[in-house]
This record gives sequence, C-alpha cells and structure tokens, in this order.
Amino acid sequence: MALSLVLLPQLVFAASRLRNDWREECRSAISGQYLAIMDASRQDQEFAKALGKSLGTMRKRRAERQRDYEHAKAIAQGQEFDIVAEEARDKVFFELKTLEEEIARNDELLVAALARAKDNTQAADRLRERMVKVFNIKKIPASHEGGYNFAIEYLAKCPVYQILCPLPVEQAKVLLEVLPKDQLPVACTRYAQIRAPGAPGGSKDNDLR
Repeated sequence: MALSLVLLPQLVFAASRLRNDWREECRSAISGQYLAIMDASRQDQEFAKALGKSLGTMRKRRAERQRDYEHAKAIAQGQEFDIVAEEARDKVFFELKTLEEEIARNDELLVAALARAKDNTQAADRLRERMVKVFNIKKIPASHEGGYNFAIEYLAKCPVYQILCPLPVEQAKVLLEVLPKDQLPVACTRYAQIRAPGAPGGSKDNDLR
C-alpha cells in the first residue's frame, strides 16, 4: 500500500509529461508540414528564377546562331557544290536546332516549376487559414539568411506550473481539422482529446488508463 502511494505521484507526473509531449509534438509536426510546403514553394520559385535567367542567355545565343546560320546559308547558296561551305552551314544549323530544343525543354520546366510554386503557395495559404484558429504565427527576426521570420505557437498559453494544458474545447475541435485525417499526427488527436477538469469528456479523457 505504501509503495502504491509512493508510485502514484510518479505515475501522475509521467502521464502529465506524456500529455505535454503530445502538445509539443503536435505543434512541431503541424509546423513542419507548413514549413515543408513553404520550402517547396520557395525552392520552385528560386528554380524558376534561375531557369528564367538561363533561358534569357540561351535566347541571346539562339539569336546569334540564327544570324550565323543565315550567313553560312548565303555563302553555301552562292557557291554551288562547295563541300566546305555546306558543312559549315549544316554545322551551324545543327547547333541552332539543338539550342532550340534545349530552350523548349527549359520552357516546359519553367512552366511546371511556376505551376508547382503556385499550387504550394495556395496550399500553404489554406493551411495557414486553418492553423491561425489554433496557433499564433508571429513575426520574429530571421535566425539566418534564407530563414523564415516567424514562429508558430499555440494561441492558448500553457502556465509554467500547470501539469495538464488542454486546449479550449472549440480550439481542440479545430485542431482535429487542421490537416486531413490521414495526415493528422497521432499526437494531435491525443492532445485534442485532453479536457480540462469539468469540461465535457474530461473525466474520461484525463484518467491514467
């Protein structure tokens, strides 16, 4: 009996710590999903920017090779059966054709990258609209170049000495809808089930079983 009385506070502390771990694990997982979408959008935007610059250079080269081809073509036409002139013309034509094919491929890559960036930006915006009902996305100085200038915290604060830190009932319901069910971390489901003493479901969800 005495041993049980000694172990009970430890069990309560362990269970409470697990629930607080659910709180942080859930926040971290949803933040990670949001940042992953933001990162994907940023990477595609940067890729599209670099690709656009490269395409500009290639188009200048194409214009130059087009002029070279017209010149080589005129020479070959002016000198019938001149093998050297015809080979020079064909060489420039092949280079021009290769360059045009490369431009076409890169144009397709650019369109695809811009489309992905747009889709991910819209996905991040939709996720953010759901998140702000439970989380505070506050601005902070970026920790490093290229880093994000915001931090994600719960709207409902957790007092330092409070063992359990359940969300308000309405926020707990919204938390379950922040991500699709098949993407919602188990920690979020567990945390959303915690209820303050006296709240609906509290006695059932907060026991040590």
